[in-house]
Amino acid sequence: QPCVVCPGPGPWSAWAACSSNNQRVRVRTVNIANSQGRCVQQQESDTQQCENCNPPSPWTGWTACVRGERQHARLVYQLHANGTCSQSPQIEAQPCENCPPDTQWGAWSACSSGIRSRWKNVYTITANGTCLRQLQDDVQNCDSCSTGDWTAWGSCVDGMRTRTRPHQSLDAQGHCQPDTEVQEDTCEDCSVLPPGAWTPWTTCQANTRSRQRQEYELISDGSCRAHAVVYNQACIPCQQSATDWTQ
Repeated sequence: QPCVVCPGPGPWSAWAACSSNNQRVRVRTVNIANSQGRCVQQQESDTQQCENCNPPSPWTGWTACVRGERQHARLVYQLHANGTCSQSPQIEAQPCENCPPDTQWGAWSACSSGIRSRWKNVYTITANGTCLRQLQDDVQNCDSCSTGDWTAWGSCVDGMRTRTRPHQSLDAQGHCQPDTEVQEDTCEDCSVLPPGAWTPWTTCQANTRSRQRQEYELISDGSCRAHAVVYNQACIPCQQSATDWTQ
């Protein structure tokens, strides 16, 4: 009987995923001569014991941005030709911006209705690696503090004068603490400016005569201003009568 020579088997397919009973299968096509002397195709399978590999682990957080790049990583598991699993790290890099550090907290605002606030700038890297600036606030309960009146300005010493007032300031916990506020200002020393000369006495009127001179006083803006000082004195009007000349 004449016979045929059938072609060799085809390539193996890739291994299927590992099943729940720890087996995996691959198949290929083989050519077999039948009883009539013809080649027919059949599927041949190959079964192998295997391990069910774990799914990839979660990604770690992104690292800090260094020289315009940041990274995160995870563990991945690979099934090898012999059916065993091995793990290896998978690293992913992304371009990023180097964000500036967060700013310091600003000063507390004035206490209003028992609340005060402060703010600072906070910088975070977004999912696409760019910097995002956000305003972060901090709110605190507080007391409403009181402030007294300023005292009069002190004397001018070495070109400076001071005044004070009682003052309550908020502590770190937002409570009022007694304090004294001091204010300094430049000034002129009027004591070094000599007064002017006295004017002649005025005539005696209503039993009073007066004279005046110019002196200097320190005014509210810290400068010296000339002003007239009047000095009054009691007096008796003189009776003037003319007699005849002697011979």
